[in-house]
Amino acid sequence: MEHLGGEAADYLERAFPEAAEQWQQMARLKQQFLGYGEVDVARCLASDTYRATLLGWANIGEGQGHRFELPLPPSLSASTEVRRLTTTLAWFTPANQQHRDYRRAQLWIDVPEEEIGTSTQGLDASSARRGTVEHRTFSGAEAIPFLDGSRLTLLVNCKEDAGKLEGTVPYAIAATLEIGAAVGIDIYNEIRDRIRPAIAVEARPA
Repeated sequence: MEHLGGEAADYLERAFPEAAEQWQQMARLKQQFLGYGEVDVARCLASDTYRATLLGWANIGEGQGHRFELPLPPSLSASTEVRRLTTTLAWFTPANQQHRDYRRAQLWIDVPEEEIGTSTQGLDASSARRGTVEHRTFSGAEAIPFLDGSRLTLLVNCKEDAGKLEGTVPYAIAATLEIGAAVGIDIYNEIRDRIRPAIAVEARPA
């Protein structure tokens, strides 16, 4: 995503002159109206040696929780290199036309950001969870040691929102872990090697 600048940001500053005098309030308005800015489509279509994206999908019902595990690249253990985690959750909710909140299902992600030495950047959790797409970023450089084979667990949760929820809700989740391109750590292959299923070798009699 691009930074929150350009014509749209200028328009908001003109539309809310009182908020423009208080940068914190103006920044929150930009986040609420513009999210994370314009989508860089080319960047979304492929990973790189310094960036890996994992995808998951399922159906979830009221009161349920699903676990998704992201293998942690051992080269980042106890490292002070800046890393960024981006998570996106999207779902199709049954609608309640008689309720002002409309969505019968609220889904959200729990991210243990401190386990990889990051903290929330941009939209806070409450602002990101107002629709049917939750997109959040976490960034940091704190040196957090972990063993080879450690995994970051993302939890997808579901609860009723605007009225009773019957049945299940389809959703998809994407998680991207990346570091600076100049660092020279191939986290893509480190993650890929840790999610590739082992090939069973069957012993056969001679």
